[in-house]
Amino acid sequence: MSRPLTYLLVLATIAGLALAGLLLWQAKVPNEPLSDAKKPSSATSATALPTNWSEQSLTLGKESFRLAVPPAVEVHRVQPTIIELKYIGPKSEPNTEIADGYLISLQLGTSTQQFISPTRATSSLSLGEHTATTYTATSMLGSSVQYYVWSVTPDSVLQAGVMVAGEQAPAYRQEVQRILRSIR
Repeated sequence: MSRPLTYLLVLATIAGLALAGLLLWQAKVPNEPLSDAKKPSSATSATALPTNWSEQSLTLGKESFRLAVPPAVEVHRVQPTIIELKYIGPKSEPNTEIADGYLISLQLGTSTQQFISPTRATSSLSLGEHTATTYTATSMLGSSVQYYVWSVTPDSVLQAGVMVAGEQAPAYRQEVQRILRSIR
């Protein structure tokens, strides 16, 4: 694949995630939620999952996954290969940007190069059973987005785009890490 085409695909992916995030912040996705949980998490440990978390089976494209989510996280299918997990904290206003909470966008692809430009600065991070390539970018709205990309099969790659906001951001980041580490 040519370098300009790769850059174009990366920019289109980032723009798509930012647009999807904006749409989720402005109005609830019309699809039925995959989870009905409404209570905040009581997570305390960085590795152990609280007993009130539920395990979800998700299908992205041709791949099936299991992951654990806190009871207050809403899970929505946005497209056949994109699922979003959203937690709206108590200090966020309805139908606005997330000022308190987090958004995780999981997207299935076919190669790491589909999501990461060869010139982008990256690092590696252990996510449970997986080693992810991670990098940070700025969304069209100016928010910092942390991306994690890892192979799930020889033919499939999963990208998680994560936006976190609010006074509880450190605790939210810890909860997001637990969710990502639970994916199998």
